[in-house]
Amino acid sequence: MENMDQHQSPLFRLPRELRDEIYGYYLHEDGGYITSQSAQRIQRLQRQDGRSIELGLSYACKRVATEIEGLALKKNAIRFSVLPAKHESVSRYSTAGLFDYLLERRAGFCRVMLSHAYWLVSPEAMQAVRTRHPGNTAVEKLEKTIIRDGNYYLNQGHLHHFKMLDYVVGDVILHDLIQIIAENTDFELLTSKEYDPDVDVGPLYVDPDANWDWRSEYSDIDDIGSISSDSDDGTTRSAFYSKETRDRVVEWRPAFWCMPQQQDLAEVAKFLPTSLQDLTHDDEGHELRLKQYFSAAAAAIHFLEHLGPKQRMHVRKIVIQEDHTSVGLPQTHARGLIPFCIENPDLRIERRIDIWRTDFIPKSEHFSADIPYIVSDVAKWISEARLLRIMGMPSTSFSLVLHGPTEEASQQLCDAMIKAAIWHEGAQEVARRTGSKWEDYYGIAEDFVDVIKAMVRGDIPARFEADMGEVWDIEEILRDSEGDEPASAREVFALENFEEPVGGWEAARAKYMEQTDWVDLEKSGRGLMEGLMATMNYLDGTDVW
Repeated sequence: MENMDQHQSPLFRLPRELRDEIYGYYLHEDGGYITSQSAQRIQRLQRQDGRSIELGLSYACKRVATEIEGLALKKNAIRFSVLPAKHESVSRYSTAGLFDYLLERRAGFCRVMLSHAYWLVSPEAMQAVRTRHPGNTAVEKLEKTIIRDGNYYLNQGHLHHFKMLDYVVGDVILHDLIQIIAENTDFELLTSKEYDPDVDVGPLYVDPDANWDWRSEYSDIDDIGSISSDSDDGTTRSAFYSKETRDRVVEWRPAFWCMPQQQDLAEVAKFLPTSLQDLTHDDEGHELRLKQYFSAAAAAIHFLEHLGPKQRMHVRKIVIQEDHTSVGLPQTHARGLIPFCIENPDLRIERRIDIWRTDFIPKSEHFSADIPYIVSDVAKWISEARLLRIMGMPSTSFSLVLHGPTEEASQQLCDAMIKAAIWHEGAQEVARRTGSKWEDYYGIAEDFVDVIKAMVRGDIPARFEADMGEVWDIEEILRDSEGDEPASAREVFALENFEEPVGGWEAARAKYMEQTDWVDLEKSGRGLMEGLMATMNYLDGTDVW
């Protein structure tokens, strides 16, 4: 075309619809595109085999370049997996691991603040929390409990525990509550007890009376138990925060699906003191820990955030493959996709969860003892998908697929989860019929059965990659069982019922772990941590190390 007017090319004598078909065939890649497996280069798309995308035709002719603009993104799915693909050095925290550690650290600091300022937790504060978590039944139950029982039981810094799938965001709820009560003018005085033991802020117990004003009473009553920097054995510990750092802890609210750089975490570490002493190791100086990654959903969100709005409108299909445990409540990360799905109604996102790799293999060592928790963890993926539509996700934009390594394994997963739900509902019904008391801790989770039924009915944008059948009739099942029901979830959800990885569970689990030497960790850890906190000391003046 370079020796003739480009508009005279035989290509342009064809109808535009036919030209688009030719372009689409030229641009199509089997398997679609993948992104660079480096968080710093995630914007770079490439073919499945790692080679660059063929763009020669667009360089040959300006008119072709104009006509195929955006077509490659329309014709090819973009696939994401966890990051980094190659794990960072085992002798130090990965960036993902440090981010997860700091999130846990923040939750601990919030508990300390709550232990000092729990008096400020009112029905109005809980109503404000509920507005941040639409459709979350755990928040609704927490609000009702505090209205009924008052706030005294928060004095140890812990929210009421409910065995509910929605409570996966418990630390988020706690932080939201702290942010809300921090707006109260008394919050500063109450929480100052942490770094100023001389502050007298009133009694540990108060009558939960809506009209009670603690400020009018505390001056005549000794402080008989507020948590301070003095521990029960008479020793003194460092304060968790200072007047200067408290507000920064309260304000730090990163999205759980963000992918911070180490320089970002350096700033956070200045007000969330971090020490290698928090790492666990055995008597021989070894530490065995799970490799930590950013989720595939976080990678997809990061990619879309840095893609121009015009380019984003061309994207049609995204496949997110979660194939490893990841940091920051990964079940919730699809929330970060909602704005992009609203922006582009033609975008379709499929998030795939390999339950063997995200849950079964990492937890296989103590699988039998932890079965109720493992079942609950699997169900949390589904429960979160239920909340997406309440939060604004368009009904046709997102789907969640839970699967195993093979078709047979996926069916095993489906059957076991449904059997667990049948057992849970049946056990509750038998308890009701016999007049026995059913305790929530007997089962999986309060909302477990409802969530599984909703998925089987198709009311939730989630499914097992298997034949799920129809919703069961518990009355019919109990009648047919003639009293021979399973005694516990362990009878329907055993590890031996699931396809074993090549080489066995132990060998598979070993690939997910990394062993570090404490001495090497301390040396190399200093390099990372000192880079983050070179000028930071503990609040009592002692060295970080």
